[in-house]
Amino acid sequence: STVAGRVAAYSLPLKPGEAPQYTIKTAKQYDGATGVAADRRCRRLYVSLYSLGAVYAYRLPYTAGEKPAVLQIEPYLGPYGIAAGDDHLFVTDSTASSVNAYPLPITERSQPDAIVPFNGSPAGVTVRSRYSGSPCR
Repeated sequence: STVAGRVAAYSLPLKPGEAPQYTIKTAKQYDGATGVAADRRCRRLYVSLYSLGAVYAYRLPYTAGEKPAVLQIEPYLGPYGIAAGDDHLFVTDSTASSVNAYPLPITERSQPDAIVPFNGSPAGVTVRSRYSGSPCR
């Protein structure tokens, strides 16, 4: 929820009326889109906070009150969509009209090692893993 400033985690398969296993509090945003991605080993959860211009990286399993690593991009024009690949986090950058590839794990000082520009605003991104199956439960 961008307005409430929270990310809720649910067990799969999702059931009607199910309560979240846990909730991560983030900064409240207005007119912001939030993207969520987990790495393939479910060791990190990444949350893009568009109006704050940042990506938060949380360790999994999440511990209440944990402070995330924060990758600062650009407020109100920064990260929109995110996807975690085998060894990179892919972040759309609305300011630069690009998709940026950050080596994993990200830190406050991470820089993209690849930038793919294109016309228009990138709304989302996805990746296909080299590995089969999903260790996320």
